[in-house]
Amino acid sequence: MLRGILQGAHSVMTLREAAQHLRVNQKTLITMAESGEIPGFMVQGEWKFSRQAIDEWITIQGLRANRIGHQEDAHAA
Repeated sequence: MLRGILQGAHSVMTLREAAQHLRVNQKTLITMAESGEIPGFMVQGEWKFSRQAIDEWITIQGLRANRIGHQEDAHAA
């Protein structure tokens, strides 16, 4: 029942699925989730990740990298 609720509005990924989606090691993803760097939550002792939240996080990381790149370009000019 909980699984159905979690998957109702958004797709929920397991640790393995999220690590594959992000192309990172599972241990790295656990460290990132435990530190709050990436959105994740525990269900019955297992890490779960909302696909929408992860995709939004990816977008934000890209925007930050882009902004930093523009700042470095401005300083070089």
